[in-house]
Amino acid sequence: YGGWLSSTQYKTYTLALKACSSNTKCTGVTKIGTGKFKLNSGSTVSANSKYTLYPRGGLSDSKYYFSYANTVFSAHAPYAMSGKVDGKTYTTRTAALDACVQATKCLGFTQSSNKKFTLNSSKTKTKTAGNVAYVKHGRAMVSNGYMWQEFSGTALKGTATTTTYKTFALAAKLVLPTLPVRE
Repeated sequence: YGGWLSSTQYKTYTLALKACSSNTKCTGVTKIGTGKFKLNSGSTVSANSKYTLYPRGGLSDSKYYFSYANTVFSAHAPYAMSGKVDGKTYTTRTAALDACVQATKCLGFTQSSNKKFTLNSSKTKTKTAGNVAYVKHGRAMVSNGYMWQEFSGTALKGTATTTTYKTFALAAKLVLPTLPVRE
């Protein structure tokens, strides 16, 4: 990952991550063998089938999208969302995803630094170290090799053709999957 921060080797993943977290020059951790981890100082990724890389993230803003049970979510780190839906705490991300997909008031959920999950009723995010905010978006459909996301009450400006279709299925030649899309 662009070079070693030092010659020090750590015996466990946890010790290496802790050392990296406390050093502002550390950009990641690389497993170089069984019980052997080293800290990185660069940002260039290179292929090496003998190594496993754990790039540092989370304190810098990061965001990614994924689909679960035909619903699009975006994960934002390091953020927490506000508003409680049901007051329950979930112990796994899958349990929180299932509950959020089913709850109409759920607009997302927060994974706290203690690895617990709570459903949220607001999409308002606050930067909070160690947390991840999962924002719930619209339905997702797969058709013709693309993922289509539903945004009710919105439209794109301009038109690609003058043809008008009566249904989305006709417009996209939609073929819905028989099973929910899971992560």
